Amino acid sequence: MTSEQIERSRSALTAGKTRKALNLAWKATHRAVRREDRPTVEAALGIAESVAAIADGKLSRQAQQLATFCSACLNSSTGRLSTPTALGRLLERDKKTNDPAPPPTIPPGDDTA
Repeated sequence: MTSEQIERSRSALTAGKTRKALNLAWKATHRAVRREDRPTVEAALGIAESVAAIADGKLSRQAQQLATFCSACLNSSTGRLSTPTALGRLLERDKKTNDPAPPPTIPPGDDTA
Protein backbone atom coordinates (compact mmCIF):
# COMPACT_ATOMS: atom_id res chain seq x y z
CA MET A 1 0.00 0.00 0.00
CA THR A 2 2.77 2.46 0.79
CA SER A 3 4.44 2.15 -2.61
CA GLU A 4 1.05 2.64 -4.25
CA GLN A 5 0.53 5.81 -2.21
CA ILE A 6 3.98 7.06 -3.19
CA GLU A 7 3.19 6.47 -6.87
CA ARG A 8 -0.14 8.26 -6.48
CA SER A 9 1.66 11.07 -4.67
CA ARG A 10 4.20 11.40 -7.50
CA SER A 11 1.40 11.44 -10.06
CA ALA A 12 -0.43 14.15 -8.13
CA LEU A 13 2.77 16.19 -7.91
CA THR A 14 3.34 15.84 -11.64
CA ALA A 15 -0.25 17.00 -12.24
CA GLY A 16 0.35 20.06 -10.05
CA LYS A 17 -1.85 18.81 -7.21
CA THR A 18 0.65 19.60 -4.48
CA ARG A 19 -1.74 19.35 -1.53
CA LYS A 20 -2.90 15.89 -2.59
CA ALA A 21 0.70 14.83 -3.22
CA LEU A 22 1.70 15.92 0.26
CA ASN A 23 -1.26 14.24 1.95
CA LEU A 24 -0.51 10.93 0.22
CA ALA A 25 3.18 11.22 1.11
CA TRP A 26 2.30 11.76 4.79
CA LYS A 27 0.07 8.66 4.80
CA ALA A 28 2.72 6.57 3.10
CA THR A 29 5.34 7.78 5.57
CA HIS A 30 3.31 6.81 8.63
CA ARG A 31 2.83 3.28 7.34
CA ALA A 32 6.41 3.00 6.11
CA VAL A 33 7.87 3.97 9.47
CA ARG A 34 5.82 1.32 11.22
CA ARG A 35 7.05 -1.27 8.73
CA GLU A 36 10.62 0.04 8.67
CA ASP A 37 10.31 0.63 4.92
CA ARG A 38 13.30 2.94 4.32
CA PRO A 39 12.84 3.34 0.50
CA THR A 40 9.30 4.66 0.97
CA VAL A 41 10.41 7.18 3.61
CA GLU A 42 13.22 8.30 1.30
CA ALA A 43 10.71 8.73 -1.55
CA ALA A 44 8.37 10.71 0.71
CA LEU A 45 11.29 12.94 1.69
CA GLY A 46 11.90 13.71 -1.98
CA ILE A 47 8.24 14.50 -2.55
CA ALA A 48 8.12 16.73 0.53
CA GLU A 49 11.19 18.65 -0.60
CA SER A 50 9.67 19.11 -4.06
CA VAL A 51 6.38 20.39 -2.63
CA ALA A 52 8.22 22.72 -0.25
CA ALA A 53 10.16 24.17 -3.19
CA ILE A 54 7.11 24.96 -5.30
CA ALA A 55 4.41 25.69 -2.71
CA ASP A 56 4.09 28.68 -0.48
CA GLY A 57 2.54 29.56 2.84
CA LYS A 58 0.97 26.84 4.96
CA LEU A 59 1.44 24.08 2.37
CA SER A 60 5.15 24.85 2.13
CA ARG A 61 5.47 24.71 5.92
CA GLN A 62 3.63 21.38 6.03
CA ALA A 63 5.94 20.00 3.35
CA GLN A 64 8.95 21.18 5.35
CA GLN A 65 7.53 19.42 8.42
CA LEU A 66 7.23 16.16 6.50
CA ALA A 67 10.77 16.56 5.18
CA THR A 68 12.04 17.15 8.72
CA PHE A 69 10.10 14.14 10.02
CA CYS A 70 11.43 11.88 7.25
CA SER A 71 14.99 13.09 7.80
CA ALA A 72 14.74 12.46 11.54
CA CYS A 73 13.42 8.94 10.94
CA LEU A 74 16.14 8.17 8.42
CA ASN A 75 18.95 9.57 10.58
CA SER A 76 18.35 7.38 13.59
CA SER A 77 21.43 6.71 15.67
CA THR A 78 20.53 3.01 15.90
CA GLY A 79 20.73 2.49 12.15
CA ARG A 80 17.10 1.36 12.15
CA LEU A 81 14.27 3.41 10.78
CA SER A 82 12.71 5.00 13.83
CA THR A 83 10.54 7.91 14.73
CA PRO A 84 11.51 10.83 16.92
CA THR A 85 10.35 10.12 20.46
CA ALA A 86 7.12 12.15 20.72
CA LEU A 87 6.05 11.40 17.16
CA GLY A 88 6.87 7.75 17.67
CA ARG A 89 4.51 7.58 20.60
CA LEU A 90 1.75 9.10 18.48
CA LEU A 91 2.30 6.54 15.75
CA GLU A 92 2.44 3.71 18.28
CA ARG A 93 -0.89 4.88 19.65
CA ASP A 94 -2.43 4.31 16.22
CA LYS A 95 -1.26 0.68 16.22
CA LYS A 96 -2.88 -0.16 19.54
CA THR A 97 -6.41 -1.46 19.71
CA ASN A 98 -9.14 0.87 20.77
CA ASP A 99 -9.38 -0.55 24.28
CA PRO A 100 -11.28 1.74 26.61
CA ALA A 101 -9.13 3.68 29.02
CA PRO A 102 -8.95 2.27 32.53
CA PRO A 103 -11.13 4.07 35.07
CA PRO A 104 -9.36 6.77 37.07
CA THR A 105 -8.12 5.72 40.47
CA ILE A 106 -8.72 7.74 43.58
CA PRO A 107 -5.90 7.63 46.12
CA PRO A 108 -6.86 6.15 49.50
CA GLY A 109 -7.82 8.71 52.09
CA ASP A 110 -8.86 11.36 49.59
CA ASP A 111 -12.31 12.09 51.04
CA THR A 112 -12.46 15.79 50.15
CA ALA A 113 -15.67 15.41 48.15
